Amino acid sequence: MCPDSPVVNTAPYAELVCTLIAEVLTVPRSSVQLDSALMHDLGAESLDFMDLVFRIEDALSRDIPMGRWEQFVEERLPCGDHARSITAEIVREFAAREACRC
Repeated sequence: MCPDSPVVNTAPYAELVCTLIAEVLTVPRSSVQLDSALMHDLGAESLDFMDLVFRIEDALSRDIPMGRWEQFVEERLPCGDHARSITAEIVREFAAREACRC
């Protein structure tokens, strides 16, 4: 990651990710917190992650191969219950990492 990136270190970026999650999952924005588990707490399904990556692409104005999300999840969460461990914070970390790619 790029620790000095203003996109990564600002609260509006976290807000953007939570807003995108609310839009994709058609839930109230107020129900999405950084510690919300997308599948367990908010009812996300596997296809929702594809839509979310597409929206992050649009927000960052760059192409993001879907395989990159899958690789990120495997690296970041090598084992465990993804239904509980893929949180809005994990999505924020992914978007921050993608924002720093050249």
